[in-house]
Amino acid sequence: MHSTLHLASALAAIYTGWVAPKELPARIYTWGIGLIYLVLCVVGWFIEGLFLDSHLAVPLGPVDNVFHLGPGVFALAVIGTNAARRPAEMPTA
Repeated sequence: MHSTLHLASALAAIYTGWVAPKELPARIYTWGIGLIYLVLCVVGWFIEGLFLDSHLAVPLGPVDNVFHLGPGVFALAVIGTNAARRPAEMPTA
């Protein structure tokens, strides 16, 4: 199940980055995936995994936690640098 989640997030990234007609889906995806990975990184240090008693088990070990930190920080850094490069939009009267 864990690998399936990573494949699903990759397919969503492909859609939002290359197929979606507007920029908004990519922004929403980047915020969402960044936050999800950071939450998994933090939560993983306190629990052994999610849904461990079912066939949907997602184990979270130290290696997974460090992995989740990388894309989480990277995704939010991309959002931050993109926001810094965009000029503030001025409301029109």
